[in-house]
Amino acid sequence: MDKRGFLQLIDKYLSGNASDEEERQLYYLLESFQDTNTWDERGMDVKDELEKKMLARLLGAVNLSTTNKPANIFVLPVWARIAAAAVILFVSAGSFYFYSLTKSNSELVLGSPVNQIGTHEKAGEAKVFLTLSNGTIIYLDNADDGLLAKEGNTSIRKLRHGQLEYHNDNKLSKLTKDNVVELYNTITTPKGSQYKLILPDGTKVWLNAASSFRFPASFTGKERSTVLNGEAYFEVAKNEEMPFNVVTGEKQVTVLGTHFNIRAYQDEDNYEASLLEGSIRVSATSTTSAAKSKSPLKLLQPGQQARISNTNATGINLIGNIDTTAVIAWKEGLFLFNNTSIRNVMQQISHWYNMDINYEGEMPQINFTGIMPRTDHVSVVLKTLQSAGGVKFSIEGKKIIVRRN
Repeated sequence: MDKRGFLQLIDKYLSGNASDEEERQLYYLLESFQDTNTWDERGMDVKDELEKKMLARLLGAVNLSTTNKPANIFVLPVWARIAAAAVILFVSAGSFYFYSLTKSNSELVLGSPVNQIGTHEKAGEAKVFLTLSNGTIIYLDNADDGLLAKEGNTSIRKLRHGQLEYHNDNKLSKLTKDNVVELYNTITTPKGSQYKLILPDGTKVWLNAASSFRFPASFTGKERSTVLNGEAYFEVAKNEEMPFNVVTGEKQVTVLGTHFNIRAYQDEDNYEASLLEGSIRVSATSTTSAAKSKSPLKLLQPGQQARISNTNATGINLIGNIDTTAVIAWKEGLFLFNNTSIRNVMQQISHWYNMDINYEGEMPQINFTGIMPRTDHVSVVLKTLQSAGGVKFSIEGKKIIVRRN
């Protein structure tokens, strides 16, 4: 197909009139037009629009699939599976787009053969564990389904498909609630693992890799107070008489009932609280801090994110119209990058594959946009990123070396 036919195909795609077969043809044809110098003036006029529409359709397919399928099943339409298959579509304004190309001959230089690097490259092999109030540790991956333990009035059960459920066996009177001692449990996910739990009030929590979550086995006071380190997504059961608090260091989120994500890794530059549904109040200082009265507060609406610096938490930066699909893609087993910097990309890889990241030399100012399953071997993920150009990787034991290409 000549360039004129190619541009006509783009016009059909942008107007929504392309058939499935024409869409497939467009994805594969784009490989021969990667070089920016081959685009004429008209081609450059539609190039940005094409990129944005392809990304919007891919993200839309992800959102549709994740909201209509069970948590452990992820199915994309045929065109989107082709688009997500892998590598690089465009290099434009410092951003790399990877969707449809099938190029697989890009070589990744490894410090040792892939099959000798060790288990750190494959996610999900480390053990998730639960620490009870008396210090007893239960390794959840090895535990049988069913009753694991009892904490006071609460039964702790392991469900199928890697879930933990807390259930109050009987209701306590208000007098008893006011006098009961809260027994705190902590669930910890190492790098490469994630877990879902259902709290005694019905709140659902998805815990990302390299995270810990501390919570009472039964909520009895005036507030439902929890502590998070790392990242988690919450679907909080509504209870206007008992606000739900999530504390990370000096930062706190307070809700009555809503869906939100908190990313609070101490090795990252920022704390981020993102709201998908309902409303939350974010404070740079927790209720236990003496400085709370001077702390700034932000009330978030759906689609907003509160960002607080981990090094200088003097204020809350409120960001609107965030890509919520990308924010919670981890929950659905995906890496989903949307104009994401190389350092942020590598932080996510480090948390998931339990590998350290070393940068050698100055890094280029590049951003990545695309989607990959987190079940892929780390070498597959790195090859996909490396095929964009700009950076190259090598693996030495548990360390990924990043260099300018």
